[in-house]
Amino acid sequence: MSSDVLAAHDRVAFTALLGQAFEAEPWVADAVWERAPFASLDELVDLEAAPSAFLAGLGGGLFAIAHGFVSLDTVHWTTSGEAVIVVVLGGIGTLWGGVIGSVLLVWLEDRLSVAGFTLVGLITGSIFVVVVLAFRRGIWGTVRALFHRERDGRR
Repeated sequence: MSSDVLAAHDRVAFTALLGQAFEAEPWVADAVWERAPFASLDELVDLEAAPSAFLAGLGGGLFAIAHGFVSLDTVHWTTSGEAVIVVVLGGIGTLWGGVIGSVLLVWLEDRLSVAGFTLVGLITGSIFVVVVLAFRRGIWGTVRALFHRERDGRR
């Protein structure tokens, strides 16, 4: 799809067309529509990527300031794996899924370590498998889908 085709759509059609592409949150696509017309599709992608890059950079900078250093453990491959687990637990494609997933994962790891359990990865991995098999949309994604189904069923 070209930027000319996107520019021809009104706000409602643009949001309906791209609402799921922007973190499955139509309000993000609605806000992006206000920045139209786009010179190219790359500009449209940049509008979405720039805030994410800013927040990632800000988070990394604040981490370094708060800890005074960044060790090699921070950039180990398991850190990326934890990020994937957090997003999948919370719900892929949802705005709050990563937040909820990270809170749950940190809380779980904290409780297990305080209890003296040494195989924290085994438990978090098992919970990850259960969530993937039972809640395909993640925890927040499943709750959100149930809420929307209940709300739409009442109308």
